[in-house]
Amino acid sequence: MVKNFVKNWKKLILVCMSSTLLLSGCGATDNQEKKDDSQIKVESSDADKDKVDSQDEEGDEGFRELTQDELDEFTEFIHGWDAYGFLLSEYVNPVSVDLGEVFYSGAGVQKDMSNEDADAYLAAINESEFQTDCIKVEKSDVEKIVKERLGLSLDEVNVDNIGVYVPEFDSYYHECGDTNYVKYTCVRGLVNGNVYTLDFKADSDIYSSYSSVQTILQKTDNGYMFIANQCLSESTEDAE
Repeated sequence: MVKNFVKNWKKLILVCMSSTLLLSGCGATDNQEKKDDSQIKVESSDADKDKVDSQDEEGDEGFRELTQDELDEFTEFIHGWDAYGFLLSEYVNPVSVDLGEVFYSGAGVQKDMSNEDADAYLAAINESEFQTDCIKVEKSDVEKIVKERLGLSLDEVNVDNIGVYVPEFDSYYHECGDTNYVKYTCVRGLVNGNVYTLDFKADSDIYSSYSSVQTILQKTDNGYMFIANQCLSESTEDAE
């Protein structure tokens, strides 16, 4: 199981690195290019693939399987309101994270709305009343979470999915009638240096597409940054 897990980890890391190099070479800076990033097909060179295969044959020195206590710690971490949403989209580069999922339920930083807030938001969407509850997150809080969890600035990510930005209050607003909160359990993991590859399983199948995911995290001085996330099929889990 560990050998297959390591092999899958190396292949995903290779795709992540290739995607990062491709993006830096293109010099993407605006939102449209960031949206198109998710549609880029990344192809590894034969030399890179041979390198991964060679590493598999040589062994997996440097990789360590996580203990149950460590898995429990990551389970607690992903339960955070500012963490779980990063598992609800697929990406091989942090710029492609769907921030709409991250901030859908407020990411733990939602603020109470004043009457002035409400009037400004309704005016921005040309409506006279709310259809559902409304979430407000201040731009400064969005910026902080994006920096801590992705290592990026707001200029480097697509903020369109967060909601309607109202300059007067420097905040994002969106209406939602429920929550997208998913409770995950970390079921297995490997660490190599400060990089962790973790398999998470949802405690319910409310979002079947993301009921089982593999996530790459990098440990930092402030916690963990999300590097990549992919859905796992049943066949992939069985193979491991």
